[in-house]
Amino acid sequence: MSEAQHSQLAEKINQVAILRESNTTLRSDCDAYSKRARQLEADLRKVTDELEPVKEQLRIAQAE
Repeated sequence: MSEAQHSQLAEKINQVAILRESNTTLRSDCDAYSKRARQLEADLRKVTDELEPVKEQLRIAQAE
């Protein structure tokens, strides 16, 4: 194997390592953001459920 081939192979190995690390980081970020999105959706459902009776009371008060 020539010096040039060895350098090219070493560079490709380095690029693969960088891509693997980037992929791991992106997957971790994706998991964290998915978990946060699920939590926010649950919070939104809870607040929406709590707000419904208040909206109904407001409609009744306005009708009177």
